[in-house]
Amino acid sequence: MKGYYTYPEIRGNTLLFVSDDDLWKMDLTDMKPQRLTYDIGVVTKSRISPDGRNVAFLVTQIGNGYGINEVFVVSIDGGIPKRLTYFGSRRTDLVGWLDNERVILTSDYLTPFPSRTDLFTVSVSGGMPERLPYGQATDLVIGNGITVLSRYTNDLQYWKRYKGGTKGVLYISRDGRNFQKFLELNGNINSPMIVGDRLYFISDFEGFGNIYSVDFNGNDMRKHTNLNDYYARNARSDGRRIVFQSGGQVYLMVDDNIQLLDIDIPTIGKKRMPKFVDVKIGDIGINGDVSMIGITSRGKPFIMRPWDGPVFQLGEKNGVRYKFVEISGRRVVTVSDETGEERVEIHELPDDGKRRVDVDFGRIENMRMSPDGKYLLLSNHKFEIWLLNLDDLSYRMIDKSEYGIIWDIAWHPKSYMFAYTFREDNFAMSIKMGNVDGKTWRVTTPTSIDYSPSFDKSGKYLYFLSRRHLDPVYDRIIFNLSFPLASKPYMAILGKGYSPFDGSPDEEFIEDPEGVLERIVPMPIDESNYVKVVGGNNKVFLLSFPVEGSMRGWYSQSPDKPTGVIEVFDVQTRTKEVFLQGVSDLRMSHDGNKLVVKQGEQLRIVETSKKPDVTTSEPGPKTGFIDLKRVKVYVEPEREWSQMLRETWRLMRDNYWDEKMRGINWEEIYEKYRRLLPRVNTRFELSDVIKEMIGELGTSHTYEIPFDFDVEKPYPIGGLGAELKFESGCYKVVKLFYGDKANEGEKSPLMAPGVEVKEGDCITAIDGVELTKDVNPLSLLINKADQFVTMDILSSGIKRKVYVRTLRDEKSLMYRWWVESNRRYVYEKTNGLVGYVHVPDMGPRGYAEFMRLYPQEIQRRGIIIDVRFNTGGHVSPLLIERLALKRIGEDRPRRGKPVPYPQLAPPEVLVALTNENAGSDGDIFSYSFKRLKLGPLIGKRTWGGVIGITGRHRLVDGTMVSQPEFAFFFDDVGLGVENYGVDPDIEVDILPQDYAVGRDVQLDKAIEVAMERLKAQTKVEQV
Repeated sequence: MKGYYTYPEIRGNTLLFVSDDDLWKMDLTDMKPQRLTYDIGVVTKSRISPDGRNVAFLVTQIGNGYGINEVFVVSIDGGIPKRLTYFGSRRTDLVGWLDNERVILTSDYLTPFPSRTDLFTVSVSGGMPERLPYGQATDLVIGNGITVLSRYTNDLQYWKRYKGGTKGVLYISRDGRNFQKFLELNGNINSPMIVGDRLYFISDFEGFGNIYSVDFNGNDMRKHTNLNDYYARNARSDGRRIVFQSGGQVYLMVDDNIQLLDIDIPTIGKKRMPKFVDVKIGDIGINGDVSMIGITSRGKPFIMRPWDGPVFQLGEKNGVRYKFVEISGRRVVTVSDETGEERVEIHELPDDGKRRVDVDFGRIENMRMSPDGKYLLLSNHKFEIWLLNLDDLSYRMIDKSEYGIIWDIAWHPKSYMFAYTFREDNFAMSIKMGNVDGKTWRVTTPTSIDYSPSFDKSGKYLYFLSRRHLDPVYDRIIFNLSFPLASKPYMAILGKGYSPFDGSPDEEFIEDPEGVLERIVPMPIDESNYVKVVGGNNKVFLLSFPVEGSMRGWYSQSPDKPTGVIEVFDVQTRTKEVFLQGVSDLRMSHDGNKLVVKQGEQLRIVETSKKPDVTTSEPGPKTGFIDLKRVKVYVEPEREWSQMLRETWRLMRDNYWDEKMRGINWEEIYEKYRRLLPRVNTRFELSDVIKEMIGELGTSHTYEIPFDFDVEKPYPIGGLGAELKFESGCYKVVKLFYGDKANEGEKSPLMAPGVEVKEGDCITAIDGVELTKDVNPLSLLINKADQFVTMDILSSGIKRKVYVRTLRDEKSLMYRWWVESNRRYVYEKTNGLVGYVHVPDMGPRGYAEFMRLYPQEIQRRGIIIDVRFNTGGHVSPLLIERLALKRIGEDRPRRGKPVPYPQLAPPEVLVALTNENAGSDGDIFSYSFKRLKLGPLIGKRTWGGVIGITGRHRLVDGTMVSQPEFAFFFDDVGLGVENYGVDPDIEVDILPQDYAVGRDVQLDKAIEVAMERLKAQTKVEQV
């Protein structure tokens, strides 16, 4: 069958390519493909050894949000593949062969940053890979007396026409040691190849990905292909002929003659076959008394009685995504994209009669059906809220914000009124009410953050949460105040009468909802981190989450255990107690007698009149846990993939920051990539098509991050935080990495008490397996991350056995070692006059790193602020606020040293370091530092991506797809940082020969400039 063909490789008449997630071999004389690998993961790159006997290839494994890349080798004639690397990293990549025995690869193994990849060689016999002395690199090509080293020459299909700081650059050496910049264009460069006396490569510097070449002086540019439909990608050569992929097909180029290879693979398309998948709870719906419950899973709606009976799957069984399941009586309302666009559908049970509301409400973000089942409120991505009559299908827009999506919707129990949140501006959100006649009025003033409206079941009160009673808490590290517990519940009384909290006698309730603004009272409950309030029968249920550090879960795809706590407040007795813990969300029945609680991937129905039993989780009416194994989620991948491609396209159309899509005909783009779907046989191949499609916009932050490739499960590797080398018959500990040895996680586990391995000691065995030159120690640590292993240690001729708890992730240790090494180096070179602060990202971790070191370093006369390798985020304004402060005085105590005013104002001299790996909010920080003239900016041009994302959209299988939604404009250069980056004031490149001797010339330059500026300063002592 015709497949989707990628990653071609050629040597003589032998062609290798990837399809169906496996590696295939084909002789160009008979054109009969043979499979070389069988279902060990997703095979991507392959490289044939110089003698043609072996093939090295790269395998990707992704499962449950975690993934790794590793290098394998197999005979060209097939057989059992042998694994060569055990780095446990997504950043490992295959380069080629150094000779017939050694494979060249790149990896971020034992580097402080994922984007810092070095070259390694590893023997086909096994053993520990050896690092090459070239430093940062992506590719290496050797031949005809030259060595070409590449940086950032990646297949950048998700950002076409990229021109920022990490566009590919080539360095050339004629002696194998000293390099100079050879080629850099105004666009992507990748796939460097030596063919005869020329260097060939792929570039889109003229607007489209084609093959070009230059001579070995970087001159005489020639264009060899004229593709204008799909990019040329992943080109390879045997020194005479070139193969490349384009549009899922493989082409052969010989002397500028291009031939499409007619490949027909003998495969059954195993990964297209239908399958059952585990239930993952999406949306939840219930009817009035919770006698029926609905969920979505994998984009499919299921309706069932809680404890027994059949489970109904509504609508189309496959190829359609459904959102929301609102239930009232026999009526179920959902949202379907069966037509290719989102439409409201009304289903009637049990025969599943369907009415489609053929009205474009936009992308529907939330909806709620009225308790009587007659009306539907829905909000959309255009910041609108609409009311739909489910009987006659009439509709009207109720309200529209200019600032944000209307997330929270609540119905009055009598179904004629409703409440919703309304974004007033960038900092305020109010509660508004409306009725089914279309009239609206305010509940709260637009001066605070009010959210989560909920009516009590009598209809007398509207509860909501508000961040308006602010009681600041002093920060424990720096002089600052914050509001970690800012949410408090309030009650709006919907009629004339007394508050239930003032002790007055009961009286007749006179409804007057439009005067509610005058009748808001705080509930007698202290502030907390409340996220949701639900009104019941004289009871109020409050969902809160503990105040936790923000680094956990920062852009993580891995689900955390639910930590929410439900508290119940009795309105009559004014008492509050914990009702249930370990909760993700909750929803109340219309009569107020039951709660449906989500606890991770479990659903539970509990009575509101009593605390639930927490001693068991067995399904059944007694415990309330619903047996979701009754739900059978059946997936037809081929139809699902078609829906996922369409939804990705639609999400970009609806959310991309420029409504005109930068002048690109987005309809044509969809049709262009939809044509490739019949060739797609695996989830990885779909991912490749999606990336190419969204890359057509040529914009930063266009990501497709798969959650699972339905392949062999990846296993993490236990880390030792040490550099090992095989010498004198054992693996010698060449270097132990540490930061501050007293801090948690900042030293190699080999330095732990009782283990106390020293540099120069040898590891002779792990878990009873003797180590030899051909046994990679890391191979014995697979699936043993964060676990104890036994090691035999040889130290000064004495053997001993130790117990070592491995690291789950060595990156934080390597980062701390790098930062502390830089700090010590700066102190040494400046006699302690200049400090050093590194900021790894502009998220919670980066802010923590800044505040960890900055208060100490401002006591020096200068600071180097290093944002190299900064991966972005959103906290740059907080850092710029600190750095832009000016010292105008100081507090002088009787004893001790003066304290500057403002206390955290920086010292006299600031110098910033940046590089091509500083991006997104790292771009913005770099530009702001330069624009505000806080000091010189030194290094390399930054990444150049400042159109931001939320990252909240997921496809049906959990894949995150992002849309560039927020374009960042500076008042002087407009959108000029996007797809360009920030030029430093002083450009300094770190060449391969600098890395070889461990020389950080960028840091050296920053030190030099800081000292020059200190010498030029004239300090005026105020008395």
